[in-house]
Amino acid sequence: MKEAKEGERLMATPEKMKVILKILSVKGTCEMGHQKGQEFDLSQNFLVRGVWGDKNVPGVCPGLFNAIYPFMLVLLCGGELHWEKDSGIGHFHCQDPFNGVVAELRRVRE
Repeated sequence: MKEAKEGERLMATPEKMKVILKILSVKGTCEMGHQKGQEFDLSQNFLVRGVWGDKNVPGVCPGLFNAIYPFMLVLLCGGELHWEKDSGIGHFHCQDPFNGVVAELRRVRE
């Protein structure tokens, strides 16, 4: 790493990372059509699908996205989820109390 001169601040070059959302389980029937095993690369362009959207178009449910969003940003920026065994993986539940979707966020360092 380059050494800083007096009065100069160096910034670390951010490591390239991606975050994968994987659906682990679905209790009941997810209104947005999420199914066990689905994966979304959240570091790429992806769709947050509205309730009235075409269920044949792959996208993330707005309720699930609302639950994971702050933690997705933490992982994308190199932060840790300290309450998990592996601090680069988080487990989350959507907001539907009757047809719950359990999902995993996983950081992948490239």
